[in-house]
Amino acid sequence: EESSVSLVSDSIFLNNQSSSGGGAYIGGFISELTDCEFKGNKARYGGALVSGAFISTIRGCLLTENSATIGGGIVNHFLSSTYYDTIFHKNHAVEHGGGLMLDSGSSVNLYNCLLSENSATIAGAVSILGNQTEDRTTAELHSCTVTQNFASQSVGGICAMSDFSETSVKNCILWNNEHEQITSNTSVTVEYSNVQN
Repeated sequence: EESSVSLVSDSIFLNNQSSSGGGAYIGGFISELTDCEFKGNKARYGGALVSGAFISTIRGCLLTENSATIGGGIVNHFLSSTYYDTIFHKNHAVEHGGGLMLDSGSSVNLYNCLLSENSATIAGAVSILGNQTEDRTTAELHSCTVTQNFASQSVGGICAMSDFSETSVKNCILWNNEHEQITSNTSVTVEYSNVQN
């Protein structure tokens, strides 16, 4: 049985380019990134980073000015990720998920994260996908701020784009995103949060 653990800390990923994961592609069984900066990276899929590890933790990182066709900041690919104290700022996606894109089957928790001034055609801050019942995507945001994100067509804030996803927002601020703060085709729970309009 093969397994792998990747630990990266105090590193800068600057002006890199790739088809998938402009700054880095993390895979394996367990991956952890701590106090890293991703800036000016480009890709078709995941401008700064593609998170494809079975279990990944991203803590205290800054992702800024990265760009991609899909997922300007990070693409979370199928598996389980937890983000702590991480900033997604001024990332851009041509299609959807300017800051963060959650692919089908992802299970993601964000704690005390900031998503600001990210942009895309759809879902300026966060895009949540899901293809079928067995690959449901779940996203939970705790004590996060989602502000001043922009989408040229719809949903500047958080957009759950599939019937096969569940989204939970707790103790968060969603404010001044253009055009909408949050929308979903399926289940969304918002508790103890300040959501504009």
